[in-house]
Amino acid sequence: MERNYKQIFSWENKERIKYLENFNSHVVNYFKNIGHSRAGDSWEEEPAKIERKEINKLIDKAHSYIIATDVSPEIIYYPAPITGRESRYTDLVLNIFNLIKMHMGHRPLLDVIERTIARYENDKKSAILRTWFPIFWFTLFIDWIVSLPFEFLSKFGFQQDKLETSLGGRIFKFLFSLIVYVEAFLNVLERIGYLPKLLIIMEKLFK
Repeated sequence: MERNYKQIFSWENKERIKYLENFNSHVVNYFKNIGHSRAGDSWEEEPAKIERKEINKLIDKAHSYIIATDVSPEIIYYPAPITGRESRYTDLVLNIFNLIKMHMGHRPLLDVIERTIARYENDKKSAILRTWFPIFWFTLFIDWIVSLPFEFLSKFGFQQDKLETSLGGRIFKFLFSLIVYVEAFLNVLERIGYLPKLLIIMEKLFK
């Protein structure tokens, strides 16, 4: 699972912007080369077939970068009334090659990509500050430790993303993080010689 855009270094921010801009370019070129007939039929012209291959190489990572900004790639899809199907959410990115069949324009998809790029662009300065802030490195290390149990379970076929985002997973991560942070805090106090003093104060308070 990709880290949230507020939890990445400056060079990762630049890499994601470049990646998404490249992905966006291929998406635009793909839809530019879709042929349409008066009867409403459509087909992929040769340049579109080439772009389709490139998009398939990039789509999974691009999707994860989008999700990492909390920009939702989902939109409510309303099937034609004659099908009798109810409206449902559909992922514009993962269904990129089905948008025409679903009679949906590709502009909402481009909006999602552009909004995502804008969030990364607007976070550039913050990313630079985070990169040079030692506590940020420490929190990333703690996050890595907390994610280890989920990574271990993924080796046995469990989906790490679903485990981490589930209610039980979030509660576990919160409690585990709290324990690790407290342990780290106490270690720092011990190293600088304040832990004995803190224990004496706590002993007096709870007497």
